[in-house]
Amino acid sequence: CPKKIDIPLMMRLYNDIKFQASFTTGMQFDSIPLEQQPSSCAGCGECAKMCPQKIAIPEVMKDLAERVSKIPKWADICRERAAASRR
Repeated sequence: CPKKIDIPLMMRLYNDIKFQASFTTGMQFDSIPLEQQPSSCAGCGECAKMCPQKIAIPEVMKDLAERVSKIPKWADICRERAAASRR
């Protein structure tokens, strides 16, 4: 990937989100640099050309980016919990 996106990791996380989402999936995305998030995919298709399963990876990255944008950030959850415990 020209953007240095870890495609195998993204595919695993995509499957996690689609089939058995948990709060740890969001935590994993929080640990990935923004420039390597699925939203940074340029859609060039280099990954799809190499994919032995013929997956349309740029389309998956677009869907994954949308799904990730809806996951609460772990840091935000921690702040909310801390604020609630001070009340």
